[in-house]
Amino acid sequence: MLIDLHTHSSVSDGTDTPAELIANAAGAGLSVVALTDHDTTAGWDV
Repeated sequence: MLIDLHTHSSVSDGTDTPAELIANAAGAGLSVVALTDHDTTAGWDV
């Protein structure tokens, strides 16, 4: 099982949208991903 508990989307200081980040993580074989954008929850699907 591959896990990344510290990722950032374009809502924070990353380059991928939240959807792209999750798709890329899945494509890389990750089983668990935590979206840890700085100072915002705007990347969460509400």
